[in-house]
Amino acid sequence: RGPDKPQITEEQRANSVEFNGHYYATIDFTPPNQGGESSGQKTRIQMPYGWEVADITDDVRDAVVRLHTFGTDFVVGEAGKAFHTAKGQRPGALEMIWDYKKDMGMYNLHQDGSLAAKNARILIRIAVPKV
Repeated sequence: RGPDKPQITEEQRANSVEFNGHYYATIDFTPPNQGGESSGQKTRIQMPYGWEVADITDDVRDAVVRLHTFGTDFVVGEAGKAFHTAKGQRPGALEMIWDYKKDMGMYNLHQDGSLAAKNARILIRIAVPKV
C-alpha cells in the first residue's frame, strides 16, 4: 500500500518550478534550466504518485514554459497541447497537438512520422503540500 498522500522527493522538488500553488516538472524530472543539446522523452515513464499531466493555461505558459528549457524544444500538457519552451524557436507559442499514450500509469509521446525528429517532454504538476 502506498502513502496516503503524495510524497515529493528532494530530487523532484529540485527539478520543478513552483508556480501558483503547484510544482511543475517534466515526467522524467529533467532540470528546468538544463542547457546543451535538446533531447526528448523517447520511452514510457511511470507517472509519479499524486502527479498529473499539467493543464498549460496562459499563466502557466508565461511563467513556467516560456521561461524554462526543460532540456527540450517543447513540453506537452493536457489535451496534447505542445508549447515551445525557452529552447524552442518561439518560446511560449502553441505549436501543435501532440498525442501521448497512457497505459497503466505509463506515459509516452507518439513518435510517428515527422514527430520522430522533434524533441518534447510531458509536463506534469502536483499541488505544493500544505505544511
